[in-house]
Amino acid sequence: MSFGGSVSAMIASIKANQLRKRRPFDKKVEVKGQQINNEFLRNASPDDLTRVRQVMAQQHERARRDRLIAVGAVLFIVAVLILWMSQQRFLSGWRQWP
Repeated sequence: MSFGGSVSAMIASIKANQLRKRRPFDKKVEVKGQQINNEFLRNASPDDLTRVRQVMAQQHERARRDRLIAVGAVLFIVAVLILWMSQQRFLSGWRQWP
């Protein structure tokens, strides 16, 4: 029965992992090093929640559009460079392919 060390290490590891778990719905909220009670935070109405969802959807769509434009611009530049390099290679008479 020589599994005592490994079992105790496993138990210590599980306890350490449990201590690190986040608890998002604690009773106190920290703001810049200060603690305030949840009583002072107002509850959001359904209209506020829908407005926040709409704003987040708009921000997500804008970020997606910006990423697509950036990727498209990079692909366009790469395509132009490839075409330019192939034209330069063809005009100079230097051919790498047999």
